Amino acid sequence: MKPSLAAEGLHSTQVFENPLELMKASEFCTRFGYSMKTIYEWNYRPKKHNIPDNLVVKFRGKLFIRTDVLKSLILR
Repeated sequence: MKPSLAAEGLHSTQVFENPLELMKASEFCTRFGYSMKTIYEWNYRPKKHNIPDNLVVKFRGKLFIRTDVLKSLILR
């Protein structure tokens, strides 16, 4: 028997409360003037460039920048 969402106390607003915000790496490059080689470096060698490990995300063969991590990186 499949449990209902009401029985567990879950609401759709709780599940999707903090959505992951992504920006295409190519869009990031055109907006901020970086090259795609730099984004690949950040993805494969984050500690060398002193950036967070979770800034660049690879999804379905494409690179994305997490905007929430980027925002916290800029504001620190």
